[in-house]
Formats: sequence, structure tokens, C-alpha cells
Amino acid sequence: MKRWILLLFFMVSLGWGIVHYGSSITQGTFSSIILDFREEVGDSQIQQALSEASQRFDLRPRLNSEFSESNHVFIVPGESKLLRDLMRSGLDRYTESIEPNYSYSVPEASQVRLPITLDKSIAANPSMDQAQSKPTDKPTDKSTDKFQEHPAAEPVEKPSANSKKATSDAYPNDPLFKRQWNFKQINVEPAWAITKGKGSIVAVVGTGISRVSDLETTDFLAGYDFINDNADATDDHGHGTHIAGTIAQSTNNAFGAAGIAPEASLMPIKVLSIGGNGTVADIAEGIRYAADHGAHVINLTMVGDGNSIFLQKAIDYADRKGAVIIAPAGNSSRTAAAYPARYRHVLGVAALDSKGQKAPYSNGGAGVDISAPGGWIEGEDSAGGIIQNTFDRRMQVSIFAPYQGTSMAAPHVSGVAALIHSIGITDPSEIGTILMRSAQKPSRDARNDYGAGKLNASAALKLAQQPTRPPPNLFDQWRNQGYIDARLWLDENEIAAPSKLIMAGITLILAGSLGQLGWNGLTWLGMLLGSCGLFLVRGIYLMDVSQLPFRILGSTLPELWNVFQGDSMLNPLTASVLVPGLLGTLSLRIPSLKPGAVGLCLGMTASLLVYGITDPALQWIGSSVAAQIFLFVNSLLCWMGARYLTLPWTDFIQGLVQPWPIRYWQGRWDARPIGLQPRSRNRRSKTRPSTQSPQPLPTSSPRTKPKPRDR
Repeated sequence: MKRWILLLFFMVSLGWGIVHYGSSITQGTFSSIILDFREEVGDSQIQQALSEASQRFDLRPRLNSEFSESNHVFIVPGESKLLRDLMRSGLDRYTESIEPNYSYSVPEASQVRLPITLDKSIAANPSMDQAQSKPTDKPTDKSTDKFQEHPAAEPVEKPSANSKKATSDAYPNDPLFKRQWNFKQINVEPAWAITKGKGSIVAVVGTGISRVSDLETTDFLAGYDFINDNADATDDHGHGTHIAGTIAQSTNNAFGAAGIAPEASLMPIKVLSIGGNGTVADIAEGIRYAADHGAHVINLTMVGDGNSIFLQKAIDYADRKGAVIIAPAGNSSRTAAAYPARYRHVLGVAALDSKGQKAPYSNGGAGVDISAPGGWIEGEDSAGGIIQNTFDRRMQVSIFAPYQGTSMAAPHVSGVAALIHSIGITDPSEIGTILMRSAQKPSRDARNDYGAGKLNASAALKLAQQPTRPPPNLFDQWRNQGYIDARLWLDENEIAAPSKLIMAGITLILAGSLGQLGWNGLTWLGMLLGSCGLFLVRGIYLMDVSQLPFRILGSTLPELWNVFQGDSMLNPLTASVLVPGLLGTLSLRIPSLKPGAVGLCLGMTASLLVYGITDPALQWIGSSVAAQIFLFVNSLLCWMGARYLTLPWTDFIQGLVQPWPIRYWQGRWDARPIGLQPRSRNRRSKTRPSTQSPQPLPTSSPRTKPKPRDR
């Protein structure tokens, strides 16, 4: 007993170490602090509290924007020490939150230019020049420059009206549409026969939007620039313009590229600087602005570290106003999505390459709800990028450029969400459910790299037109409503409850047939390890920690290899009679291990049988009849091993030489009644008297008590 207690403590300690060693998300960085005062606190109380704090800590608080006064949001410069002092100062009596004003930014990703220029140059925006010289204490990193020099090329003339008419039969007639493999991958063309997004408003919250040549006929609504505090949300970076093109590029104009929802309206919200950086205070107020001005879809274009209560409140506010919010998962190859994709009420999007596989840079795991094309540019070949119209800020020319990244994947989902909204689905949770339920599920996704699956625009529109639509996921509902901690994440596809319950049921039936349903702990442990494991915890993720302990606890012995390899295919070494056979052989020397070996054999009998029927896929063998035969044969061998191990010790040794099926039928043959006659075929023979003399009874009968022997 002491050994088992020590083993239990060892496993708990090991799991604790793995959890704390496997942290995958770092803390965010900040250089200012948010003071979010409660709405019921009066202006005089706020001014008094700020005055006292300013004198005590030498603060210079300011409103974050012109919209901050009504929400009582103030910003003060400072770092960790000042944050701790303010939280202990008693100021929290008047505030909803005192928190870091974390910095978020454009995701890191390669950006490659196509040697194509347009006939229209982007004139230097006067407001842009003023913005660069306007003094501001908001963090703006103007040194970051990810663009390459634009190669020299001949200008491309815009087509005339006659050329548009000549090519109007094919939709869309945009010349670069043939290079937009991403639109083929999400199957958007059949969706255009249903709707093109008219009536939907999509807010692009990021670096702003410039009205480049292929956005001329796209409908724009008024936006706002929270970096420079003015109404001109023109893009000075290029990232937001490219994203806007994926959503609603001017389409079927015989020029440039196409967009997913070309008849939707765009609302530019600038919260990131020319260097691609911004703060959660600006992002939160940008989301509130979009929700207050009627946005139905809000596409966030940034990623960052650090959980912000203030930003979560803004997201909750937009959700209540009826906006579906979509964000990139991040480009760091982590096992969890970055913020803001991991907030409640936000759909996190992972990136796919042109082959439909997870892009190498894309984050996966916790926080990923769905996947969409994000591109993957290998070497000098730019064909794998996402092509849209943007601009080169050095040369001030409009260009078409292939980008890659999860921020290129997110607008695909936003565009399809706009299409769904345009046919009358207005509830954001229902739009999210339709997007995820209609997604194309990958054959194998052991680490939730694809979320609910790969975006499918046509399937989403067809599902949205159905009179009855699938209900939302219960766990997601509870999480969004705050009943479950936001750091918890559940991959329902990984739990596979029906097959696990079948395995457990078969194991119990087999154990009952052998009389092994007693209270021996080793037997039950072996049956659990061999059949279903703690399958309910297999799909649980805890943000910022390794998911390895949950996957180990939720896996069976046949699946244990997959935990470390990240592959859904079973390994023949663990999905066979090898381990139960070794344990059974060891029990010859250590009889106390025999109950565990019996339970393991019974559990693996059931699990290998079910896998052979439902998912016969093995490494090195593949998904074939050979894999199915392998699993069935090993399931039978495990069952035979359980039968051998349940015999008495002497019979067990004898059974190794003479298998139990031979002894069973031999016993049946020896136990047949003596003088058994075949039944007469003539039914009348029962009434006729027999002409034969009756057979004498045997001298001894099993029911006759034998006479005692003479002593």
C-alpha cells in the first residue's frame, strides 16, 4: 500500500512539474496603466480621487480619447511598480479595473511583393504627414519596417468599359482571381449565387484602410483613428488595407482581385500605428466605436500577450450589441492562441496553406475555433500567398501583394460571416455556430490545429438557410456566459465519448463473464488504462500551461504514443498484445501484478476491437485491411491472455501447453450422456410401443449416491 501511495505522489509531482514547465504564453508588456472608473461614480469623486493619486504618485492622467469621458477611462504612464502601488492605494474603491495597458501588434509574418503596379499612385495623405509630426504620448514604433523595396515594373492600365463588357459573362472577371487559390479552398463561388453580403457592415480594427484602386467601388462608412484622435482612419501601414481586400475587394470590375463579400460595407478603425503597434485601451475603444455605429462583424487584426479585463468588457459589449468578433490565432507556432483570439465571444482563426494543411507558423490548440487560408510562401515562389490590393508606403503606389499569416486567415471568416448576416442571421453566437458546424472536419486533428474544421462558405450558407439549425456547443455557451473560467478550453472532437463508452461497456461485459468485477484496484486500473482512460479530460486545455498531463490522463495504452507524437494514428507497439503480454509474463514472477495484467488484457480487448471497426489506422501500416486484421488479431490475443490469467495457477501453466478452447470442447465431448440416441425422424414413433427391450441402467449415476467402500 505504501508503494502505491508513493507512486501516486510521484505522478502528481511529475504532472505539476510538467504543467509549470510547459507554459507557452509569456506575460505582456506595457508602458502605461488603465484606470477604468465605475459608471456610478460621480465626476467630482473621480476628479478628487485622481487629484489625490496625482499628488501621491506624481501622475499625469489623461483621457484615452474623446470617447473616454463618458466611460470614465483614464491613462497614466507607468510600469509594474506604479501598478502595484495604485492597486494598494485604495483607488480600487472607485474603479472597475486598474490594469496594464498592454501592447498588441500586427502578427509577425513574411510579406512578399508581386512585381505589379497600378496606374494610380496613392498621393501622400496630408493627414498622414500631420499624424507623423503630431506629438503624442501613445506608444508608436515608427522604426519597424517589414516591407521590401517594390521592384520596377511597367504600369498596368485599368480596363476600359468595353473590356469590362466583353468579360462580364464570367463571374468574377477579375484577372487575378485565378491566382486566388484561397477562394477555391473555402468554396466561395457557390455562396455568391445566394448572396454577396449586401447590407452587412464589417469593421476592420487595425492599421486602418486606404482606398486603393481595387477598393474604389466598395462601400465605405465613417471610421475613426484612435492613434491620432481624428476621424481619418487612413492606413499608413498596409496591413489593414490588405485585410479589407479579402473581405470586400471591388469584385467583377475586370480589374485586380476579388473579395469574399464584395457588396458588404467596410468601416475602418485605426488602433495600430505606422509601426503596427497599439494598446488594449485603443483597441477596446475601437471595438466599442464599431459596435455603437452598427458593425455586424468586427475583424481584429492584431495579436498580443496579456489578459485585459478592460478589453474583455468591450468585447462583451459588442457581443450584446449583435456583432460577431473574429481574430487571428497568432503566428508563433504555439500550442495556444494569442490574445485577443482567446477572449470570450471571439472566434480564433488558425491559418492553412494552399494544400489545406496547417501553416507551419500558425498557432493551434486552445483558443482556435476554426481554420481558414492564411498562405505559406516557400522560398521565391509567392504562389502560396494571399493576394489582395494594398500599397507600398515607401513608393506610395498601389500594388497587389501576397501576404501570409493568421491575420490573412481571419478576414476569410469575417467575409463569410458577413454573407451569413446578409441573409438574415443576426445573432452572433448563431453565426459562430453555423461557421463551426459547417466547417470541413479534418481526418485527424490530435492537437486542435484546425478548431472545428476548415472554413466552407458554401456549406455555411446552405446551413444558414435551413429551417432548423444546430444548437451551439454547451461548453462554449457556459464559457462565454462566465460559468466556466475563460482560461479553460475544451476540444469536444478529441473526447470521442461514444466510442469510449462502448469500449468501457464491452470491458465490463467481458470482466463480468470472467468474474472479475470485484473490488481489486489493480484490475480496475488495468481495465481503465486499456479501454477508455479518463477520456473526459483528454480534450481539456488550460491556457498558459502544457496540455500534456491532460492528454496522458485521458489516453488509453494504445493511444499513449500519440500523446507524444501528435499523430492520431495508433502505434503498433502500444496497440497490440505486446505490453499486456509482457506484464502477464512478469506476473509469473510477481503474482501481485496478475490482477492488473488481467484488467489490462480485458481493456485492450475492447479498445482494439472498437478501433478495428471504427478507425483502423496504424503507423507504418496505414488505414487498410491489414491494419484492421492486425487490430482484430491482437484483440483476440488479449482476450485469450485474460482467460489464461484468470485460471488457477496450475491450470494456467497447463493452459499454456493446451489452450483452453481445446480443453473446453474436449470436456464437452467427455461429458455427453452415455447411450444417447438420435431423435427419430418419425413423429408417430412417440406413441407406438417400442419393440426393442429397454436398455439396462448404468450401474452408477451422477445423481445416485455412491456406496461407501469397505475399509
